[in-house]
Amino acid sequence: MAVLPVAVGAAGYGVVKGIKAICEHNNLSCKEVDGRFEIVPEPLTPL
Repeated sequence: MAVLPVAVGAAGYGVVKGIKAICEHNNLSCKEVDGRFEIVPEPLTPL
């Protein structure tokens, strides 16, 4: 039965890494707003 918590932990880790990769690829930023996290576009830097 010890396999189940390990599998759930690994799946959660994979989901978090996947979301971070998608955000970085699409120039998005994860910001905390009122205790919740929102994915917002990163501000463009002037050239």
